[in-house]
Amino acid sequence: MKQEAINMQLTTIPYITLWAVKFDEMVAFYRDRLQLPVEYSDENFYQFATQGTKLYIHRLGSAPALREHAVEIHFDVPDVDAAYTELQQRGIVFEDPPANRPWGARMAAFRDPEGFALEIVGPLNPDEPTPTY
Repeated sequence: MKQEAINMQLTTIPYITLWAVKFDEMVAFYRDRLQLPVEYSDENFYQFATQGTKLYIHRLGSAPALREHAVEIHFDVPDVDAAYTELQQRGIVFEDPPANRPWGARMAAFRDPEGFALEIVGPLNPDEPTPTY
């Protein structure tokens, strides 16, 4: 029996994350030179209040990168698990299965041919516990 594809439409990119070793310089560049308004910040994270796609900067410090490349593109989907299944059927290989994340979203990540990280993100699964920091 052929499974009908869902209409997940990877057309919305809610945010782009830059992982920065030169965190303070990056924050000063985007905040002070480009004068992007800050929506939220703490000692390791800045979220700029840009229209449409948000820009996030995370402190990487001297630790090795979480992934080989330090740019992430996030696609907003209404159902991460359904999108995960459909993308797997298209040959996408994920780093991990979908999971609730402490920052309040459900997520699964994969890479493009250059190794850049792409993530599908959506609402939490209420039937799964959400870890805390």
